[in-house]
Amino acid sequence: MSSESRNDMLKALEETDPGGHLLTVLQFYAFDLENGKYCHDMAEHCVLEELQGTVEIYRYGSVVTGLALKESDIDLFLRPISSPPILYDDVVKRLRRSKCFWRVTPIRKARVPVIRCAHNATGLRMDLNMSNSHGVFNSRFVAELLKCDRRLHHLFLFLKIWATKLKLIGRHHLTSHCLVSMIIFSLQVHQLLPSVQQMQATCPPIIYEGNNFAYKLQPAPRIPEDMSTQQLINNFFGYYTTFDFGKFVVSPFLGRCLNRHENEHLAFQLHCKNICVQDPFELNLNLAKSVSQRNLDYFRQCLMLSAQAYSDKDLKWQPKKLYDYLFFGIAEKLTYTPDNQIVRQPTRVPDAMQNTSAPHIPMTTFIQLTTEDYQGLLPIREVMKTDKEEATFFTWHACQLATIIDVLTEVYGLKIESQENQLGSSRMLISGQVDTWSRRNFIPMASQSFLAHQLQQSRKFSTTRPGNPAYAVNVRAYLTVTWYQAKKQLQIKMEPVSDPLRNAHLERLFYEFKRLLNRYSFKEQASIWSLDTISNQEILILKIILVALFFLFSIIPGPLFLIILFILAIQFRNFLTPLICRYYWRHLNTLRFKKNELHPKYPIYR
Repeated sequence: MSSESRNDMLKALEETDPGGHLLTVLQFYAFDLENGKYCHDMAEHCVLEELQGTVEIYRYGSVVTGLALKESDIDLFLRPISSPPILYDDVVKRLRRSKCFWRVTPIRKARVPVIRCAHNATGLRMDLNMSNSHGVFNSRFVAELLKCDRRLHHLFLFLKIWATKLKLIGRHHLTSHCLVSMIIFSLQVHQLLPSVQQMQATCPPIIYEGNNFAYKLQPAPRIPEDMSTQQLINNFFGYYTTFDFGKFVVSPFLGRCLNRHENEHLAFQLHCKNICVQDPFELNLNLAKSVSQRNLDYFRQCLMLSAQAYSDKDLKWQPKKLYDYLFFGIAEKLTYTPDNQIVRQPTRVPDAMQNTSAPHIPMTTFIQLTTEDYQGLLPIREVMKTDKEEATFFTWHACQLATIIDVLTEVYGLKIESQENQLGSSRMLISGQVDTWSRRNFIPMASQSFLAHQLQQSRKFSTTRPGNPAYAVNVRAYLTVTWYQAKKQLQIKMEPVSDPLRNAHLERLFYEFKRLLNRYSFKEQASIWSLDTISNQEILILKIILVALFFLFSIIPGPLFLIILFILAIQFRNFLTPLICRYYWRHLNTLRFKKNELHPKYPIYR
């Protein structure tokens, strides 16, 4: 989150009446499901239209539970109903051919394979799942649970915002479903919610793929009327601050701590690693098995500092400072030592408004060579007269590198102070003083290409933002692009120049940079890039011109021929000059392909 949004939250808290600060925070970050329903329905309808009645669609995840944040995506389960059933690859092909979706990326190696894409008209990100419907059952359970008591919804939503702001949810961290299960367990150990086992004891089983998804929430959760949401939040932080993750299992099914050795004698078996959180219904599944030891240490520190903040008397009566500290200040007080161990710096809860840096977590993203990209390369491959896989990959990476440079310099107006091209990578030193990347519009325009639309916004920002203190930044960082031919992908990494800790403006730049690249179709990139190559028709025109000149030279005296040639060159210079230059570019790079000299060490620039 940028400092600008942080200031917006603090301003909203300042204008809040006493007692309403928690609700202000929730409304500030939560997605408005009432107003967003139309967008969700439109995106879902487009999926149904593209798949032409071959599937039934079921929503699950945060949109169903009511825990969606403004940056949340839509999770959809596609159940095939056609005969024969539509296959995963067929869905990918249909979505890629569609004009309604872009950046269609199949993720096959995940525990639950999904198809990740984005909806053009609304900009919503979507995860389509065809193999595992357990999320549908889990989401319905959580949604029904949160409807029992308004305080439960506020508790779950607040803790999700807290975990998201501190980057506790993500790869090798907790998942949203894992966090929800831990919250349920903390309510159970405080005798505020029955165990899932007790909920299933009074209703007939619903067996699906070997798991019992039945439950009955009657009687309702036993939360005293005088217990506030703040007390429930404090209970969560206090309980897990002292929880021994290395010894015990979080078991919402049993509603009690389960010793890891005790797990061996039960009907279910969990694969326990650094932290073990049992799925409420799929009893053999550890929801936290991917959490690394380093990230577990970071999670513990966040819990400890959050518990201290809630027990601090000064912050208790200053909600603005309390929430600012919980969402931003904690990250600013944690640093990583060179051996990757987390160190908590102050022993007391410091002033949340103090301006220090956040922990350094590498800012990295990947761009994969997709089937769509291969299609976008066809015009260039025709011109280069090559079908070699190696040459195709290097042409693709050269086009991507040129696009990255264009986005940084032309769209964002950043300066490239230096650039080093090494074997397999390119490293650039970039700098800028004005934020031109925030609050961009990515909605496709019918009358403009994506790049033209972005450049139009850049021209507007370059006149309105330089004198505005809200957009004044000091960004100076190294951007490294590394390519891996075997994996057919590029890695983009951004890191500060001098300060080893992260900078809020730099973090925002990288986030927006990724968003723009994801929305900039490679087909458009390649079409612009291929303008610098010469087509076969243009070569034919050049040959005809040369034959005509040779014929004139044979029938006209030398001096008169030179005068005519000079007049023609002046008259048609605007046509001939770029034609000859593009012919030379093609000839030069064709030689490089033949000699296998087109190597990452010699990237092609436009």
